[in-house]
Amino acid sequence: MKNFNFNLLYTALLIFSFLLFSCNKDDDTGNRNNIGVNKIAMDVSGSQTGHMSGNAFIEIHNSQGYNTFEIEGGNASEATFKINFYTYNGSSKPVPWPEKGTYPLDSGADIINGKGYKVDFEYIPEWRDYSKNVTGSLTITDNSNNQLKGTFEFSADENGDNGSITVTNGTFHAEIKEE
Repeated sequence: MKNFNFNLLYTALLIFSFLLFSCNKDDDTGNRNNIGVNKIAMDVSGSQTGHMSGNAFIEIHNSQGYNTFEIEGGNASEATFKINFYTYNGSSKPVPWPEKGTYPLDSGADIINGKGYKVDFEYIPEWRDYSKNVTGSLTITDNSNNQLKGTFEFSADENGDNGSITVTNGTFHAEIKEE
């Protein structure tokens, strides 16, 4: 009887150990882009620092003479940051839906018709706007089902002051915002 109980205990411990060490989470694989729908996250260093995450969505504004396509993100509940990527055209034609690929981020030059994106980053507690001398890239990895998924990184200087930030490990998954 003692052998039976020892064997049963040994078998249960073996099965439990197997289950414990065979589980795998998305965090373990390094797949940062699985953050959930309508979410954005990034690491910020420089004048502002820390990991920032929040909600994200897409807005399309097609009006006479100025059409924009925007990927917006922020954490309104804590009101610490707002980030906005946008492109535009100066005509009455709608801005095309972005293709998969890597696009330059900058302060406003050459962003016509989806060839690049302008980025504005605001640090709300101190009302700091980092949208000057922007350099970086936005990569769209999925553009299906009225959703966009991708990654981004950039550096930017502060408008009206001497601060600067570097944003790394940026990831987003956004869908069109229903009006």
